[in-house]
Amino acid sequence: MTALLLERLAIIPIIYPVADYSAGTPTVDIVNISNFERILFVSFAGVATAGTGSSTFTVEASDDVSASNVSALTFYSREIAATDVESAIVARAVTGYVGTAGSNNLSMCELHARQLSASGYKYARVKLVESVNDPRVGCVFAIGEKRAARALTGTALT
Repeated sequence: MTALLLERLAIIPIIYPVADYSAGTPTVDIVNISNFERILFVSFAGVATAGTGSSTFTVEASDDVSASNVSALTFYSREIAATDVESAIVARAVTGYVGTAGSNNLSMCELHARQLSASGYKYARVKLVESVNDPRVGCVFAIGEKRAARALTGTALT
């Protein structure tokens, strides 16, 4: 493997850019973590209609891609506001956190594969629950850091 970042990372679309992307509790894709050392879920929210939109973020482990059995996990988070100012990295409890309200921000949730192994599951997802109903255009994607000795097999979702 070369030193190219493109070879070390996998970009996984979860929710493509859409108006009111976090309405209610959107269904998000579940990612197979077995090919990754760690994964970063990124929510990128645009302009909020009234400037008050926010979501609650949690990370869940699952035994399969249909989320028939899930278990909430601890994770790390960071946010970047419209001013490009990074927040501190925060260790989050299984209850998650409410993201910063308003427009044009990124909310990131990081999970290490060891945490998933301890749960006995190999799949994970970020869960968004709309905290304040204020439509925002946005998207969600994941960045997986591939295991050094393994090539990515199949898709990242199965």
